[in-house]
Amino acid sequence: MLVTRPALASLTASLVLALSGCPNGPASDAGIDAPPERCDVDTACPEEAPLSGGPCMGTLSCPYYTCGGPPFADTYVCNAGQWMLESSMCIGQPPALAELCRTPTTSFDASARFVVTPDAAGAAPFTDGQHVELVVGPQGGAMIPYRIRLEGLDETPTCIHSSATVTMEGMTAMGEKLLRLRCGSTLRVYEILPTCPPMGDHMVTLDVTVEGLGSQSISLVVTNPSPCLRGG
Repeated sequence: MLVTRPALASLTASLVLALSGCPNGPASDAGIDAPPERCDVDTACPEEAPLSGGPCMGTLSCPYYTCGGPPFADTYVCNAGQWMLESSMCIGQPPALAELCRTPTTSFDASARFVVTPDAAGAAPFTDGQHVELVVGPQGGAMIPYRIRLEGLDETPTCIHSSATVTMEGMTAMGEKLLRLRCGSTLRVYEILPTCPPMGDHMVTLDVTVEGLGSQSISLVVTNPSPCLRGG
């Protein structure tokens, strides 16, 4: 069984703020890498706000009005080939849980399938009983990081409709998103736990549905590396 315990130390202080649920400043998603060979590098402002750390090219500065109209903008810039949240006027907004899109593909060939993987480019699919380290913010948000990758397609879409349910200790938390794909794979997606687990290992069921492709249920062992206060 493959055991994956991503190092929490790779997250920067600004990412920790982003995971708090009520960030006090610009959020960052340091350490995010693109799918293999840095597929689908942005050369223009994408429709929806990118994740910090996602691949880009050129001199780009892109405002996104996620909490109202002007002047309440989050400004992302392309810096050394990666998106960076340069400034934000959306104080108190919840963290970005994924890279989003607007127009999902919901009809696929019979050969198409999807896999749910750890948060790493090209990672093997999760297996039942695999360990995953949670990401916890200073105000108590506890989240599972993962990615969705489509396989068995000659041409992959750029947007899918996904929903996920996390079940832990008889409680559930649900999320629904239009997820952007870069060459068939999402970047990091966060799913919020329904409750704050004590430090240590805990059993969690992650159910993921992609419209047009079906559903998967995965039993995971999540490791909480630090105290938390709340779930979803």
